Amino acid sequence: MIEIALLAVFVLVVLLTLGVPLPYCFGAGLMVMYFVGDVVMKGNMLWGFQQLGNPVLLAIPLFVLAGTIMSVSGIAASLLNFVNIFIGHLRGGLGVVATVSCALIGAISGSGLTGVAAIGPLLIPEMEKQGYPREYATALIANASLLGLLIPPSVTMIVYGWVVDCH
Repeated sequence: MIEIALLAVFVLVVLLTLGVPLPYCFGAGLMVMYFVGDVVMKGNMLWGFQQLGNPVLLAIPLFVLAGTIMSVSGIAASLLNFVNIFIGHLRGGLGVVATVSCALIGAISGSGLTGVAAIGPLLIPEMEKQGYPREYATALIANASLLGLLIPPSVTMIVYGWVVDCH
């Protein structure tokens, strides 16, 4: 059985390397498992549809909604000003403000991309005015937004916990 799975993964990797679109690559891997390995896909599909009803997965769209509300309503700007009051006066303070703000927004919304979407448009022009190179400011905010994935409860950790079935 493990040989069939390895063959399917090999087919998937080869097709991805050749530039075949992703759905066709996964379809080819499933066809290898079905025709060569006699793996019944009906059970896998039923299990997948049952998992879609899992209430744990409801957290993902709700986190996305929270991040959207934060970036549209101005909460991100208020949070940015709050962090700037405490840290902005330090040397290199605007970079630290960007890092802390992205971490806080990521912790609230559970997503790393929310930090980029909410803080980036506000802080990158301000950092340019203060003399930071645009490339540096962009890279700083992009890297700082990844802190949101490390602070629980993040969408990534929820999905990991759901996959390993930890309660």
